[in-house]
This record gives sequence, structure tokens and C-alpha cells, in this order.
Amino acid sequence: MNTDTTAPTAPSGLSASSPGAGQALSWTAATDTVGVTAYDVYRSTTAAFTPSTATLVKSLGAVTTYTDTDTATGHRHRARWAPTMTSSRRGTPRAT
Repeated sequence: MNTDTTAPTAPSGLSASSPGAGQALSWTAATDTVGVTAYDVYRSTTAAFTPSTATLVKSLGAVTTYTDTDTATGHRHRARWAPTMTSSRRGTPRAT
């Protein structure tokens, strides 16, 4: 049995917009030799935050968009994405 020891690449082309209700996030998919199966989205009002279970907003499937509707109006929020592959090995979170 071969074990994949390489983390997925970070997602690229990260963008965020405020379409009215919430914050719309989009990105270009990360890649991995086994395939990226999910993304974790983290949120904080602090620019240089460390993703943790306390800042985890949502675990998504293999998608490239998400609208975070649970953001406070008038507050600046920071988001980070972490790709996950089938072996549950996580990539490095990227920020926007």
C-alpha cells in the first residue's frame, strides 16, 4: 500500500465580495496526487489569526465557492481556506 505524504497545494485566486447578505468566497481548486475532497473555511475579525476549531466556520465538499451568511454587518472579516484530501491530510490554509 502506498501512502501519500504530500499535502495538497494551497487554493489560489482567492476572492471575497459582499453581495448584500454575507460574504461570498471563491477560489481556484487546490491540487493533490490523490485528489482534494474538501475545504475547511475559517473566519476571524483578526487579520493574522491561526485557524483552529474555534475559528472553523464550515467544512465543505470539493467546491470552489461558499457564501458565509453568518457575518456581522459593518465588521471586516478574514477568511482562510484549507484543502483536505481523502487521507485527511490537510494543506496549508490560505487567506483573503
